Amino acid sequence: MKFGTLILLLYSFTVLQAQSSNYKTEQSDIFVFEHTVNQLFYTSTYRVLRPFDFAFSMGSNFNDSGIESFNSAVGIGFGGFLEFQVKTVPQNFTSMNFKANENIAGIKIKLFNENVFTPGFSVGAETNINILNFNVNEEGMKTILPEGSKAGLSEFNFDVSAFRFYGVFTKRIFGATNVSAGLSYGIVGYRNFNVESGGAFPGNDNGNLKMLNYFGGIDFPVNERTKFIFEVYSSSNLLFDLKTVSLYSRRKTSVSAGLRTFMNEWFTVDYGLTYHDYFKSLSEIQLRMNLTAFLNLGI
Repeated sequence: MKFGTLILLLYSFTVLQAQSSNYKTEQSDIFVFEHTVNQLFYTSTYRVLRPFDFAFSMGSNFNDSGIESFNSAVGIGFGGFLEFQVKTVPQNFTSMNFKANENIAGIKIKLFNENVFTPGFSVGAETNINILNFNVNEEGMKTILPEGSKAGLSEFNFDVSAFRFYGVFTKRIFGATNVSAGLSYGIVGYRNFNVESGGAFPGNDNGNLKMLNYFGGIDFPVNERTKFIFEVYSSSNLLFDLKTVSLYSRRKTSVSAGLRTFMNEWFTVDYGLTYHDYFKSLSEIQLRMNLTAFLNLGI
């Protein structure tokens, strides 16, 4: 299925859903989703899950080349001010075409509630709970790092771990539009960095790369069951410096836009487009689909 066809299907689904929603509004009471949705597409808002609410999420990104990645998450809220989350997401440390997922554990604490005059504010922290190993052999070097291959680089590998601390504000304006903005401080640690090239390059190396990143976005209702979401976020991008034979970090920016549909009292569906600034062409834009189920334990 070509990417243009996917976009057409996505648009058709949105139109049909909106028409169905309008019909239901005329025939029944106004729909109210009682659970708290705590994020945009990829980034957090200040909101946390309701006490003893479980949120189960699963989705994927894909384009003309097929399925690019899978992601999943489970979270639980406590006390109306605290939540824990464990998730599996595509690695976002490097643009060198590695295929790997990272498992992340995170906590978010709501410090200040939103009111008429001031935004709500939360802080959070995340760390990966699995060590990612990136290994490029001689054959892969020709496509992933062709300049290294030409210089005689035959193989390199390294392990990655990461920690991220963030703060985020959210404020409702103009009645139903939510605006979120935040900053994150990330540390990406690489270990056992090893380069093979017949002795022309040094061997093992360890290091930590630190970077301040930004994120934020808006969401507003299209109809009673659908919201439009737009977000921008940056993250650390690991690159290889051939001259110094070392890794360095550069900021990369991503943009996502799309819709969230509240299917019923328990399920939401997110669908939209994601673009990373390291893409070489617009044809690499990814279509994101994600399903989230909410369950309250009633404790």
